[in-house]
Amino acid sequence: MNAQQILEKKGIESNEAASIVCEQLDLQVRELYNVQNHPIHLWENYCIGDANESELLKDAESNTTPVKKYDDVDELFNDMTNELERLAGIYEA
Repeated sequence: MNAQQILEKKGIESNEAASIVCEQLDLQVRELYNVQNHPIHLWENYCIGDANESELLKDAESNTTPVKKYDDVDELFNDMTNELERLAGIYEA
């Protein structure tokens, strides 16, 4: 179940849930992993290997304890997705 579906299960309408994910939760996750300055439109290119991920990975690190640095874009995106879903799970409607 993705973050939007988690919010919808809490009774939030689809459009509002999508807005919450994009405008609130995604921003929190991007800040947590120190990648807020990387354009979101490039992210799919990172996933399919059409973009130079070295700049993204140079900046990417979790602001958790212990701090985690990343050398693999798939691992970074998996952790970010898990965090997005966690935040959706604790979001107060």
